[in-house]
Amino acid sequence: MKRLATMLTLAAVLLITSAASLIGPPAQASPQLTALSSSPLLAAVERRNVVDDRASEVGYKIDLNNSNVRAFIPLRGMYPTLAGMIIRYSPFESVDEVFDMPGLSDLQKDVLESHRDEFVVTAPNAAFVEGADRFNNGIYK
Repeated sequence: MKRLATMLTLAAVLLITSAASLIGPPAQASPQLTALSSSPLLAAVERRNVVDDRASEVGYKIDLNNSNVRAFIPLRGMYPTLAGMIIRYSPFESVDEVFDMPGLSDLQKDVLESHRDEFVVTAPNAAFVEGADRFNNGIYK
């Protein structure tokens, strides 16, 4: 098996070097392209990631309006029932509004109360709430 791997590697190296010699030297970029690539306008463009911006906004708290159901797993008593209810009945205007969900038992309210300081509410963002990703984001163990 090692012999076959060595032979295949050697063949690939020979193929690449022979192909490079047939192609010739690399072409030089035109002056227009060189000037365009050094343009200050292009250098000033900054790409922003919505997810990173939101993470810096809420810190380590769970955003009730934008979090995936799996975000609640570390919170004892929240996953899967309460987490699913929160996602189903969101958006919320405030953390206190989560206590008004229909069908909450007293025990479930106690669990929510015990985690109240770990929640935050921000405006829903399409990057987080589109489709069924809040229920099943396709991450499996």
